[in-house]
Amino acid sequence: MYEFEYKITDGDMKAVNKSIMWRYFVPYLTVSLVGIGVGILAAVMRPRIELMICGIILAVFGGILLVCSVLMAVAPKNFVASILETYDDVVRKVTVDERCVKIATEGQSDITIPLGDITAVKTRKDCLLLYFGKQRVLIVKNAFKTGQSLGELRDFILGNRMSPKAAFVPSEKDGEAKDGGTADGE
Repeated sequence: MYEFEYKITDGDMKAVNKSIMWRYFVPYLTVSLVGIGVGILAAVMRPRIELMICGIILAVFGGILLVCSVLMAVAPKNFVASILETYDDVVRKVTVDERCVKIATEGQSDITIPLGDITAVKTRKDCLLLYFGKQRVLIVKNAFKTGQSLGELRDFILGNRMSPKAAFVPSEKDGEAKDGGTADGE
């Protein structure tokens, strides 16, 4: 069992969204600058008219991608949202066991989330991101009460989490024999 005590603040969510934004911004900017450069080079050199037209089109699309990447950096969007309300002064007690993640907040009822609801686990340098769907996330900070590490927790969650497809494993009495055939002998 893993136990933590920490605060989830607006600054934490902004830092997570900013790191996700940088993962998109850098490739978009690189592709747009390469596209503009190759497009201008093809339009200026114009060995054939078809290449000049393709160069102009490539430069225009590279410019559009450049504008999109700059807008992403200037006006960042929230790529993920916290599964919990973020407060600067509320301490959460998070417990992870073989079946669920339990979040206790003083003055509120406990929240229990089965490990099977976790769709992805992402590792950051000082926290884990437990994804529930594509846009909901629980930040698990490195605030262990015991001596474990985030790597151990990540491996524990991935080992105990079941995918929805693997939730049912048929047995002999359900009609499946152990050798892959049915229990009837077919």
